[in-house]
Amino acid sequence: MPRRRLREGGNSRIDFVTPQTGTYVLVVGDYTDTTVGCYRYQVLIQ
Repeated sequence: MPRRRLREGGNSRIDFVTPQTGTYVLVVGDYTDTTVGCYRYQVLIQ
């Protein structure tokens, strides 16, 4: 199974294994402080 790491600024944030190829999208809401952030990660697994 392909293993991929999504990176932000060179720092590994997400590590996952997938049984099939495809495009994966993860949307993350950041509520850690007074400024709300939303981050979109996309990776193509081949």
